[in-house]
Amino acid sequence: MPGKLSIHSVTHGSALHQVATLTETEERGSKSRDVIPPLHEPQLVAIGQESILLRGFEAEDETGYVQEWMCVFA
Repeated sequence: MPGKLSIHSVTHGSALHQVATLTETEERGSKSRDVIPPLHEPQLVAIGQESILLRGFEAEDETGYVQEWMCVFA
């Protein structure tokens, strides 16, 4: 899925957490939307010549699921 990968910090209560997001921006606008659910507490697992692998978890209905994102450089 093409999009812009960003990793940023968010405050949840009094704790600071990292979140990775993959977003796309409308062609003729400044609005962006998440392409897939955010990856919480992402960790860099591997670096290749054309990709990186991130591991974290996605949350749905207060349940966390371990996920890995393979991000290919375009």
